[in-house]
Amino acid sequence: MNKTISVKETKEKTDAELIDVRTIEEFNEEHIKNSTNIPLNLIPNFIDNISKINREIILICRSDNRAKMAQNFLEKNNINSKVMIGGIIEWQKQNYPLE
Repeated sequence: MNKTISVKETKEKTDAELIDVRTIEEFNEEHIKNSTNIPLNLIPNFIDNISKINREIILICRSDNRAKMAQNFLEKNNINSKVMIGGIIEWQKQNYPLE
């Protein structure tokens, strides 16, 4: 299974669950519309909620490092996800909107 997804592919997805693993402060500053903020350090606390998501999960952070860490943790809990390559930095380079 491909464990990454491009910014363009993410933008075109309408049915995926976007989880932004940056800090609350970073998320409040700017984020992708309809994304949910679950900071990386809180992912273990929300594992039950995340495991109940029955659509594709896309993990987002500033670059993609924290998203990869979150993905590793989710994999250990048998939860599939994809990391958006390049994160918010790449999203901005493509001139896609943030809220």
